Amino acid sequence: MNTTQTAPSIEEELLLRARAYGLCAQLLSENARSSGAVMAADELRAVLGRLAGAGIVRRLDTFEAVGFRSESATQEYLKPLLQGAISPYETSYEPRPGVSGGKPFQLADIAGFYRAFGFEVSGERPDHIVPELEFAALLCAKEAYARICGEPEGAEVCAEARRKFMTEHLGAWLPQLSQRISEQSPGSALSALVEVLMALAAAEPLTPP
Repeated sequence: MNTTQTAPSIEEELLLRARAYGLCAQLLSENARSSGAVMAADELRAVLGRLAGAGIVRRLDTFEAVGFRSESATQEYLKPLLQGAISPYETSYEPRPGVSGGKPFQLADIAGFYRAFGFEVSGERPDHIVPELEFAALLCAKEAYARICGEPEGAEVCAEARRKFMTEHLGAWLPQLSQRISEQSPGSALSALVEVLMALAAAEPLTPP
């Protein structure tokens, strides 16, 4: 039997990527609970398997091996973020080279991205990793639907925003977050999850207009 899996189209890849970012946001949310985390991790494995093959999926092994089948175990892997040992906020880390203006500029720039696409954040600062991931998911989904609907100009607007947001914000501080987690919680489920996210962000598709 032929088990070769065809590569997804650009539109399919964008929708898969949108779902993956959304699932990572769910797993990093302080509202995560064991049953939801187990289901999200299972779905994330399936999505990444379709998106990027076995290499990236193997990064989920440590995360799944933690055995978070109870609420206390689920909260355990999030404890460094929930208790403030590791900051989940972009502005807690060094900005990318060449950026001036400090925290106020970074926050204003992030908020500008959100306003441009009608994205609203409730109950959290805009530079928290969860809304940043949700926004990345939104951009991927909007670009995919613009392409499906035959709207190349709309697709390019979304693609350019996605490239800039990843370069200037989410993709710029993820390596620092990953390093901080690796130093404080090496080999942990949280470290494995952020490594998955790092690999996902590094493989952002440079879609043509």
